[in-house]
Amino acid sequence: MIPEEHVHIILNGVDEEIFKPDKSRSSIILGLSGRLVKDKGHPLMFEALQQIFEENSTFKDSVIVLIAGNGPWGDRYKELGSNLMVLGPLERAKLAGFYNAIDVFVHPTLRAQGLDQTPLEAILSGKPVMATKLASFTGSIIVSEQMGYTFSPTVRELKKVLYEVWEEGKEIMQQKGSFARERGMKLFTATKMAAVYERLFLCISTNGEKQEKKHDDNCIYQPHQELD
Repeated sequence: MIPEEHVHIILNGVDEEIFKPDKSRSSIILGLSGRLVKDKGHPLMFEALQQIFEENSTFKDSVIVLIAGNGPWGDRYKELGSNLMVLGPLERAKLAGFYNAIDVFVHPTLRAQGLDQTPLEAILSGKPVMATKLASFTGSIIVSEQMGYTFSPTVRELKKVLYEVWEEGKEIMQQKGSFARERGMKLFTATKMAAVYERLFLCISTNGEKQEKKHDDNCIYQPHQELD
């Protein structure tokens, strides 16, 4: 019976200082895959994690490490506690699930080499990559801070980047993963690779048959398209 203009609705409320996203308790999942051997940087990763766990219990309690692969360092990782899980070698389909379960892919290899497959798999799964500061990574995969992390191959530098990832949290990693995937879909797909090889073989075939067709379209280099 009260006139509507005299009625004001007060909505129920709850304590916003209690009921809020607890990012500090949301576990960050680090992932490694491949051969668990020395030249892949596993002694480096082991020592960095061991030191951080000893000096920062909060980090230890809020980080999970999933390791897909086998090798002598698998048993060593188990010494670091229950939040390190060595999954053994995974089939391709299960490996896709592994990448989707992690927040960031760690690739601490110590050996300069070509373009590794595992970081590319992680990128196409929408995950940022943390890799050793080698030309094969900084020149092709992690070309800016927007899509991943790099570190010099020392325990000290790896610890710094692990702390950086932990402090930035899931949201920043998701942003970097999305950016990395967008670029990766333009550069690192099997379809893209197959098309380039096809052009190469057509170019070789054409020029083998007719030398005068050296300017065949298949022989014209088409640079990879980057993001604007």
